[in-house]
Amino acid sequence: MWYSKTVNNLDYSKPIVTIKDNIESILLPQIKQTYRFIGYNWFSLDSGEYCSSCFFETAQAAVDNRLKNGYKVFNVKIRLEKEN
Repeated sequence: MWYSKTVNNLDYSKPIVTIKDNIESILLPQIKQTYRFIGYNWFSLDSGEYCSSCFFETAQAAVDNRLKNGYKVFNVKIRLEKEN
């Protein structure tokens, strides 16, 4: 993944998800139209949209922000299933 490894009960080399009020979001890199990396943002798995117009310089800053706001933060394994 694009995260760096850090010890914080999270493996920053694997996908990171948050959940609060049954809304799940995954941490993704924020890319500008020129394919330039500008930070990290939370992407809603329910709506298919970025969660806010702000972005974070590091994955750790994004996680810290969610933890301060009462979200559960954890690593996940992503498995793809083809719909019929």
